[in-house]
Amino acid sequence: MDENAPSTAQPGDDANPSASAGVVRVLCLDDSFYIAEAMRLLIADEEGLEVVGILGSADELAAAVTRHRPDILVMDLSMDGKAPLEALVEARSAHEGLRAIAYTGLDDAATVERVQKAGVEAFVSKRHAIDEVIAAIREVAAGERPRPRC
Repeated sequence: MDENAPSTAQPGDDANPSASAGVVRVLCLDDSFYIAEAMRLLIADEEGLEVVGILGSADELAAAVTRHRPDILVMDLSMDGKAPLEALVEARSAHEGLRAIAYTGLDDAATVERVQKAGVEAFVSKRHAIDEVIAAIREVAAGERPRPRC
């Protein structure tokens, strides 16, 4: 399978978030299929979390957000095509309640500042284990703005 090929998820493929009341709906965006799939598998094992889709490109983010109605987007910042932070602005215009977590290998101070200015609720470096992403998902879902995990 092409590592850069986009993939959409099967679980929660409905547009009705009430079907999963009480569950935090997560959409994963990463151009590495392997990272996105690992996130999907690990997050799906967590009680109270549901992965509603995985994407390999920010080009299709607004449509996926409209279709899946996630509560939280976990996103990489570096990929071909549309810039993920630009795509996030469009996606939020379609779904105002969308909150975002940057999960990226770009973890320098300038990137963290740029992400925070863009309104992303949390930042986790890919140098950290996926457990840190899961913790950030729970914190953001609870309305917190966790400190950057660089």
